[in-house]
Amino acid sequence: MSQQMWEERYSSPGRVWSGQVNPWLVEAAEPLPAGKAYDLGCGEGADSVWLAQHGWQVEAVDFSPSALRAGARAAQEAGVSDLLTWTEADLTRWEPMAPADLVLLHFLHAPEAVVSGVLQTAWRATGAGGTLLVIAHDPSNLTEGNGKGPQDQSVLYDSASILRALELTTQDPGVRVAERRRRSSAAGDWLDAIVIAEKSS
Repeated sequence: MSQQMWEERYSSPGRVWSGQVNPWLVEAAEPLPAGKAYDLGCGEGADSVWLAQHGWQVEAVDFSPSALRAGARAAQEAGVSDLLTWTEADLTRWEPMAPADLVLLHFLHAPEAVVSGVLQTAWRATGAGGTLLVIAHDPSNLTEGNGKGPQDQSVLYDSASILRALELTTQDPGVRVAERRRRSSAAGDWLDAIVIAEKSS
């Protein structure tokens, strides 16, 4: 799951992902007024472009230059380039320049210490009153879902693991969603771990 591996994958012909916005993002973001957003590990930028189309000012961050170029092309085709900034950075070293109203961290699968550190950075990047949305392939996807995605159980995590890394619990008033959800796609049904948390201060 190295930077080189992802760069090789994104530099190959054709899209790696569907180009469609994640439905859990639509659910989380539609009720919110447009503001500033970070899309961490943005890949080819489908979620970033969707946010920009809905008035958000987005900084999209990824360590693959090819992924960022694909995202920039998609933004240009959608006519929203002026609302997007594409930042090449390793999320283990990236720090926000300013807090955001919405922070996305979707499908970052890496060793627990890496994921925990990036989750804490994402929470720091979330401003007061802002929302953090974390989506991951739940470990049960291997046996109860379509079985696709990362095959190494050690890089998969559930919503409880996400909350522990954020030092939150389901009893915290800002935790709006912390659960496993089924998502249908052309590749079959996925089981996703979802956390949506609003930061009070």
